[in-house]
Amino acid sequence: MNELHLKMNHRNRRSIAVLSIALFSLLLPLMACSHKESEIQNGVLDASGMDLREPVQLKGYWKYVPGRFVDPSELQSLGNEDVLLTRIPGAWTANLENKQVSNQGYGTYIVQIQNLPSLQSGRTLAIDVRAVSTAYRLIVDGKTIGTNGTLAINAEHSHPDGSRKISLFELKPGQKEVTVIFHVSNYEDLAGGFWSVPFIGFESSVIEESQRRTGLDFLLFGSLMIMGLYHFVLYLYRRGNMELILFSGLCMTFGLRSLLTGERVLYQFDWFTMHRLEYLTFFVSVGLVPVYFERIYPGEYSRKIGYGIAVICGLFSLTLLGPALYYTRLLVPFQIFLIIVILYCLFGVVLAAVRRRDQAILFIGGSLVFSFAGLNDVLYNIGIVITGESNLASLGLIAFVLFQSSLLAAMFSRAFKAVEELTLNLKKQSDSFARFVPGEFIQVLSREDVAHVELGDARNLPMSVFFSDIRQFTQMSENLGAQEVIQFLNDYLQRVEPHITENGGFVDKFVGDGMMALFQDGTTSRKDSVDAGLDILQELADINRMRAVTDSRPISIGIGIHYGNVMLGTIGSRTRLDTTAVGDTVNTAARIQDLTKLYQAEMLVSEDVLKNGTEEPAQTEQTQRTRSGSFTDLSKGFRSLDVVRLRGKTHPIEIFEAFQHRPEEQRDGILRFEARFQEGRMLYSGKDFAGAANIFRDLIRNSPSEHLYQLYYRRARKLEQNPPPADWDGIHNVR
Repeated sequence: MNELHLKMNHRNRRSIAVLSIALFSLLLPLMACSHKESEIQNGVLDASGMDLREPVQLKGYWKYVPGRFVDPSELQSLGNEDVLLTRIPGAWTANLENKQVSNQGYGTYIVQIQNLPSLQSGRTLAIDVRAVSTAYRLIVDGKTIGTNGTLAINAEHSHPDGSRKISLFELKPGQKEVTVIFHVSNYEDLAGGFWSVPFIGFESSVIEESQRRTGLDFLLFGSLMIMGLYHFVLYLYRRGNMELILFSGLCMTFGLRSLLTGERVLYQFDWFTMHRLEYLTFFVSVGLVPVYFERIYPGEYSRKIGYGIAVICGLFSLTLLGPALYYTRLLVPFQIFLIIVILYCLFGVVLAAVRRRDQAILFIGGSLVFSFAGLNDVLYNIGIVITGESNLASLGLIAFVLFQSSLLAAMFSRAFKAVEELTLNLKKQSDSFARFVPGEFIQVLSREDVAHVELGDARNLPMSVFFSDIRQFTQMSENLGAQEVIQFLNDYLQRVEPHITENGGFVDKFVGDGMMALFQDGTTSRKDSVDAGLDILQELADINRMRAVTDSRPISIGIGIHYGNVMLGTIGSRTRLDTTAVGDTVNTAARIQDLTKLYQAEMLVSEDVLKNGTEEPAQTEQTQRTRSGSFTDLSKGFRSLDVVRLRGKTHPIEIFEAFQHRPEEQRDGILRFEARFQEGRMLYSGKDFAGAANIFRDLIRNSPSEHLYQLYYRRARKLEQNPPPADWDGIHNVR
């Protein structure tokens, strides 16, 4: 039995090691090989044969003019003595001419993209820019399309911004050349320049790539945070084992760092705070690794050396209390120190393997992968490119975490009561997963609980789909800290979510400040979804009355509801599943919610929501329709706003505004002028734009605060001045 047990342990360790290496091998190409290579030479990119359906890296040697913000009109007058050739990515201090350039100051990057294929003409292109030190203005063909931070010619007026931004511009039909100019200034960072390569491509491809990379960052963040929390909980049960809390700290530190590098998600907040936090996570992680290693193999590592490294990292961290210009100058010395630390850690790893320490194979495998990833990032930052990516440390840590988790589990397995503890942990995990999957969703899939859900489970059902979103949430959150933003969202969602469940629905997902809910079909499901929206608006009024007491900004939301068939199921892979609701009904509901901004309405519903349950969604091109007998009594609190054709759709839909929750004075005004408003719409649809404009102008005089009348008046006036084509059908096309 003992021999069999040893063989099984050896087989498990080998399987985990192979799995971890395979995982890292798959993630590395995902990060490093997802973009087409392109090289800029002498400030010119030859785009012949280039396909912008996939984002292209704008890397290579750009023209750089130090100490000047070059206007596009001045490009022809630049002489060779004015221009340096500087590589992106990299600092502007490194140039082919070896000319000395100050780390701080300002200048202009220039590249000409030539020989664009005709296929790319007449399209919207996008440039994705990340990690520019520390402010810039982006100009394409003489037009400013993007800014970040505050450009300045002196430190007094400069303000940095490290967030990633995507800027759009139109490529004219037949256009073969594009001139891209960056005005860049830096008075805060170690040196000015580009620390990540900009990307150019079709708008959709650049946005999709950005979303993919952002999703990967959040995947790393979530995985590492969960693993860190898991080992922290283990430490609470085994307080004498410091390696658990050290490993937990490593996971959480690198998890946080994953949102500060890569897509730089957290840099949307204050640059000075996030920049210090990025450096702090770097210093802390380097200090924790040798101390953790010594706890695992005390015979191969010195505790004094480990603590000494931690103290040195702590001293580096103290420099973050000073200005950015001071602590950034210590980056290169610290990176040299890091290389020494890596060599020291690897020496101990090899020594543990030679001495055949317990679980040494797992330890050396994870350490080598992690060391390679960390070394790649260090060399990248000093200009030596191995993989082309600057953020592999978090990926390396994923493999490292898998190895170390296996190692720690093996070392402490004898200390736990295997059956009881495993059962308890599985139950906790099951309960945690259940919080992320609505119980109603599991019931729809005809499963007993989340443990029985399998990949590919799906059902197609008629449902009411409900979307809500907080308007101008970004502006509201600008003056709030990260914790305050989360607290605000939790407080709001805890107030409104019960109204969904009380009316027979369930929340499918929370998306930032938005919410998607589903109401399963039945005799009252459409009315239930509308009642939930009205209850939420009433709850919102109560919330705003409380906020008024504290002089807080009122909250406004938009709600969109549509009814139709929805596909519910599980998607993903065998190792990661997610529940989702997809289909045309979901997309339409989301776009109806977006229309609340255009019409400045709090709640819009489609015609299919207000129809009797026996009717199918309308499939007609008619602009004007007869409504008698088609709607239930529910329609008494709604008015028809418009007939729209959503982007990508062939058939139009009619949308209605719920106004029964409005103050009595506004309700009376709507009812009083409803016939007049519909008369104006009839004239508008019949192409009598002058007559329609007169009616809408009269309505504005009587109800100057009613945005809908102003919207139709502007439309009528515009079409009166610029008549539509003969086949115009009166339907508003939403783009």
